[in-house]
Amino acid sequence: MATEGAALTSGEYIKHHLQNLTFGQFPDGSWGIAHSAAEAKSMGFWALHLDTLGWSFFLGAVFYSSSIEHLRK
Repeated sequence: MATEGAALTSGEYIKHHLQNLTFGQFPDGSWGIAHSAAEAKSMGFWALHLDTLGWSFFLGAVFYSSSIEHLRK
């Protein structure tokens, strides 16, 4: 990834923003958020994609509340 103050190329920018916010266990046993695709891959199958989970819960709440409002009418 680019160093502080250096401009990103379009490819680096896209690669950086298409990466999920991943939380999991590192190979050394510590837990945390991955800062690169290599770290996310080393976490294995049980890593959690926090951005995907957040949007899923948010959209579930929106659809649930709209269906409750619809059923009350």
